[in-house]
Parts: sequence; C-alpha cells; structure tokens
Amino acid sequence: LHGQRRIGKSSILAQIPNKVATDQFYFVNFDLQGYIHKPFSNIIYNLAQEICDHLVDDFDLGQDYLTPPSKQDLNNDINIFFDKFLPKVFWLLKSKNLVFLLDEFDVLTNQKPRSEERNFFPYLANLIKRHHQLFMIAVVGRNLVDVPIIVRVFGSPPYHEIGFLNKLSAQRLITKPAKDVVTYEPHAVTKIYNLSAGHPYFTQVLCFTLFLRARENQWKIYSRDVELIVKQAIEKAEAGLAGLWESLPIPERVVFLAVAEAQQRAISQHQLLPEHPLSFLEGYGVIQTNPLYQATKRLKDYGFVDDTERRVKVPLVRHWLLQHHSLRQEILKLKTLDQDQTDPIYQLATRQYQQRQIHKALVLYEEVLQINPSLLCTGLTW
Repeated sequence: LHGQRRIGKSSILAQIPNKVATDQFYFVNFDLQGYIHKPFSNIIYNLAQEICDHLVDDFDLGQDYLTPPSKQDLNNDINIFFDKFLPKVFWLLKSKNLVFLLDEFDVLTNQKPRSEERNFFPYLANLIKRHHQLFMIAVVGRNLVDVPIIVRVFGSPPYHEIGFLNKLSAQRLITKPAKDVVTYEPHAVTKIYNLSAGHPYFTQVLCFTLFLRARENQWKIYSRDVELIVKQAIEKAEAGLAGLWESLPIPERVVFLAVAEAQQRAISQHQLLPEHPLSFLEGYGVIQTNPLYQATKRLKDYGFVDDTERRVKVPLVRHWLLQHHSLRQEILKLKTLDQDQTDPIYQLATRQYQQRQIHKALVLYEEVLQINPSLLCTGLTW
C-alpha cells in the first residue's frame, strides 16, 4: 500500500484484520518507524517479540510458552528466527497463514549508510519465499519507483495506492462521526470538501476545528463557519503539513511554491488557467532544467498538484504554502544546491583552461551548464 503522508495508509492497514477471514489468516502488526538506526538483529528480535505478544494474548498462553530468540543469539545467527522460531509459530497456528502488517516499511531506505536496508529486505523476501504460510502487507510512504530496492528485492508485488476520497465518501467522513451531535448545512459540507479535496487528514482537521466552534452555534455548522476557521485549521494541521513539506526535495519545493503563487495570482486576476510553474519560475530568473521538469511530473504523480500541473490539489495546503514559505528563499536554496554540484567541476575546468587544455575544459564547462543552465547568463561566474 502506498500514498502520500497522512493519507490514511496506517488506518487502512489496521482495519485489514477486521475485513479478512480470520479463520484463514493470523495478523501481526509491526511498525518500522522506530528502527531506522537499529541493528538488523534488533529489528528481527522485536518482530519476534511482537509475534509472541500477539500469540500469548490471543491463545491465552503462559508467558514462557513462546519466547523470542535472545538478541545475542540472533546477533550470532540471524537464521534461528527462520529455522527455530517460526516453525514453533506455525505449529501453534496449525493451518492458518501468518501475515505481517508492516507499517512505515520504507523508513530503512532513509538510513545513511543503508546497511540495514540491504540486510532486512532480502532476509524478509527469503522468509516469504521459503515459508508458504507466511505473507506480508507493507505500507510505503512514497511511490514505488522512489524505493527501487523494494521492487528489486520483492519483484513485482501487487500494490494499491491509497488516495483521496471521492465526494460521497468525503461527505460521509464529514457528517457521520458526529451525526448525533452536530448538524452540517449542505453548503458547509461542500466547502469542507472543496478545501480538503477529499484528503482524509485535512478533512478531519477541518471537521475537528469546526466541532470546537459548533458549541457556539447550538451544534450547527454553516458555510460561513468553514471560512472563519481556515487559519485555525492550518495551525492544528501544522505537524502534518510540515511533514509533507519535509518529505519533498528542494526542486519539488520550488515547483510546488511556484504552482501556489501562480495559482494565487490567477485567482486575484480572475484568470481561469494559472501560468505553468516552469514558465512562472522564468520570471524569477530560473531557467527550466531537467530536475525541475522531473519535479513537476513527480508532484503530479504524487497528487500534490492536479493533472494540469497548474493548481495545488488541496486548497488548504495552498493557503499554508503561501503563509509559511517563500518562493525566493527556496530558489536561493536551489541555486546553492546546484552550486555545490557545479563548483568542483567548474574549478577543475578552470585549471584545465589555464593549462591550455581547451577541449577538456570545454567538456567540463558543458557538464556544468547541463546541471545549471542559468550560469550561461552569468558567464559561468558566481
């Protein structure tokens, strides 16, 4: 399962045991979020401990009936999890299949160096290959193309994107949880949907903020209430919005802000179609490059901008971007990023030129310009 941060992947993962026949499958939840800097053997130990905890509780076993291999034993021989521990688990489960529900599955790919990633994923793939009773459902916070090791190790597993809610589902999420307490005017429901675009997290933040306000209106919510709580909702969503922003590389941040600013300009000037972000950036002296072009495509693929690449998909996010981030500052960071890449090449090219190795110098200068074409306008100087 993959999708944006805060889109509801973990909630769906947690609901799977309630929707699947438990006479055939036994589910064990395991969140990898806290193991980004832990040794490989530590991860396997804690997975084994989680399995034991589940089985002891669900089968009413004695605490010593099933215990995980010790950390020391696993450190000496990681395969005892496979050879000795799992056979005991399958004996207890009889004909049931064991399913690992693995949240934050891709966090190990954030490690530097990525040693545990290289150990854990192949080990898990080998477990599944050798145990016909073992399955897993994993949650990934990125598109699969951005975590190539998962595709490389696991082949082409079935995958499903967790995306935005359609209008009907969003209306249910808005009205059903508090239907015995709060009454929504139809226009208010429409305004919430328009602000959140059906993103579950932002829909819930808006509803929670409105619920706090509803006490003042005898538990009724009107469309004007939605307009009045946008700033408060953004404050309550700050952690989720910051996490979304931090997940984006600098080129994507630049394009994302360009989309937001171009869209805001189009709104203020009553234009139907905003300017494309890459041409909008040219007004800031930023020349179109392949990294920026690819960043635009990724933002569209991830659902951050719409199919035209000219509108931020979630209007609430656009409000936050314009309030909390500066396009000019991100452009400066982009130029610094480019300069970090081009400086060593440029210095080498200059030495080659001074040594009258003109052809070699020109090749290196061309490499610099491929990374940052805007340097052509400045005569390759900073």
